[in-house]
Amino acid sequence: MVDYIRELRELTARLPSMWHYQPEMTVRVLIVEEQKSVNRLIVDTLSYFVCDWKAAENIKDALEKIEKYDFDILLANVFLKREGEGAIVVKAFQDKSPNSVVIIMSSDEDRLKDYSKFFATLVMPFGMYDLVKRVQGGMENKR
Repeated sequence: MVDYIRELRELTARLPSMWHYQPEMTVRVLIVEEQKSVNRLIVDTLSYFVCDWKAAENIKDALEKIEKYDFDILLANVFLKREGEGAIVVKAFQDKSPNSVVIIMSSDEDRLKDYSKFFATLVMPFGMYDLVKRVQGGMENKR
């Protein structure tokens, strides 16, 4: 736990002051990842940087949250248990919020390359700095 806190402090020191000193800019993120440990890491990291988040561990929960809430960013593992589930989530998200940012994450780097033409990507495992920079970059591109 001490290493985790130290890493967050080092990360904060390296980041521009975009979030840390502008709490009025709350970023709303939907996290779609079936692995609870990965979900927890993302939630902990984004919570530290003034993000309002909702997490989903399956396609049904993700689709319900997309329908019920508005988000700025979708951070999703598109290769969920069944082939194509992630693509369904991305399509539903883009249908509701066409100007929002989609960040695709996966441990399959070769398959992720197909998505990199259209979306920001994160290769798993990724570090907290990479996660925050990708979310921050998505918000800067949205403006």
